[in-house]
Amino acid sequence: MNKERLQVLADFLLTLPVGKGKFHLREWMNGYSKFSHLAQEFRERLDNDRSAHGELDPFTRTGELVVVRDAYGGLGTVPVIEPAECRTAGCAFGWATTIPAFKEAGLKTVLYRSDLTEEPSFNNPNTPVPYFEEQIAFNAAEKFFDISGGESQHLFDPSYYYIHQRADPRFVAARIKELIKDHVDAD
Repeated sequence: MNKERLQVLADFLLTLPVGKGKFHLREWMNGYSKFSHLAQEFRERLDNDRSAHGELDPFTRTGELVVVRDAYGGLGTVPVIEPAECRTAGCAFGWATTIPAFKEAGLKTVLYRSDLTEEPSFNNPNTPVPYFEEQIAFNAAEKFFDISGGESQHLFDPSYYYIHQRADPRFVAARIKELIKDHVDAD
């Protein structure tokens, strides 16, 4: 377990505003896909203050392409993107991709779809997800933090939280600190 990285993430999560629409466990990062659960809310916010936001895309493509395995085991390339912090909301691991030390270690956000051989569509949309060493989503969290699949799900999967906890980063930070403590106590 990489306790240092987990502690950095827990500390970072405590800096995110509570109840301001910047954090939610239901999506890695939102605002990009027109199929996003929060896309309507996002569009309304932009419509209310277009001059403050300038470019409407909440992500910037870096020009970098990375190799990733799709849901069917095939390899493909996907673009790396940078979230514009003022225009996105994300989950704990989604926000981890914005931490400079984590970015230097290779953690990225990519536009991914489950079948890389097909064009993006309603059933196969481009979705912003965390990426690390050819892995995405929970698998990337496992590899990046050196934790088990169960630990990754316990920390980052919204179904492991009560509904009222899913929009509050303090609950995730507390779980991360508890996991670190449990591993320290076991050592």
